[in-house]
Amino acid sequence: MLRISTRPAGTALRVLGIAIFALSGAIAMAQAAVVNFAGGGGGSDVPEPASLLLLGMGLAGLGIAGTASTLEAHMYRQPRARDTVLPIEKVRATMQISTRHDPFPVKRPYHGIYAHGVETRAGARVLHVSGQVGESPEGFLPSDFRGQCRQAIANLETVLLEADMELDDIVKLTFFIIRRGDMETLVDVRKELLDGVRPAITTVYVAGLVSPDWLVEVEAVACAA
Repeated sequence: MLRISTRPAGTALRVLGIAIFALSGAIAMAQAAVVNFAGGGGGSDVPEPASLLLLGMGLAGLGIAGTASTLEAHMYRQPRARDTVLPIEKVRATMQISTRHDPFPVKRPYHGIYAHGVETRAGARVLHVSGQVGESPEGFLPSDFRGQCRQAIANLETVLLEADMELDDIVKLTFFIIRRGDMETLVDVRKELLDGVRPAITTVYVAGLVSPDWLVEVEAVACAA
């Protein structure tokens, strides 16, 4: 797109105004000198009509210069950040809410489902999700660890969706399990349902959960724009 600059015109107007103001001053000084010389130094004043004309020329010159400067400054004002408001959808698409930090490699089998640290951006929405267990909203509780673990993550996803978030927005997960032998299955389920999410992870072995039938509980923190 062709852009025609008007900056030279603004500069010319400003110079013209200053020139008119300077010229009116010079004429006033010359007339005063002529009158004083003709009057023998008696201090005669410039005739009133001429004085008013020169005063008007001076004020007009200042007005032209000031108007030109104001117009030029307004036309070339740099846009400020708050002048542009992006739709929230575009902000979410372009804004990186969290950053993973791995100062040393994540070992197998946790590669892709684990991060040593997760940094979140100030101003993001933060959701703290209470511990979710393997019981469905209808009250069905699988008897095996895999089934309960999958259901607990499904319950977690439902809470995230209620807050207009998704599994990818998770930045912290804490798993509570009661049997050490279930750790391998836990990793398998995480790889199946959470591969690539890479939150900060804590897994805790506990003596038991609130219900003796619960085998796993998971709580989460999620961040989104």
